[in-house]
Amino acid sequence: MRDPRRGLFKLGIPIMVGMLAHTLFNIVDTIFVGTGLVCVLPLRTL
Repeated sequence: MRDPRRGLFKLGIPIMVGMLAHTLFNIVDTIFVGTGLVCVLPLRTL
């Protein structure tokens, strides 16, 4: 690649997509863990 800008875009787009997927996974995981804790903690106190 002779043009550095083209290389940055070629490599940057997959990195941004990967970071977006990772962030969405973390958000969804937080939601599932949060709802799981709400269900489990009252049972644990019995």
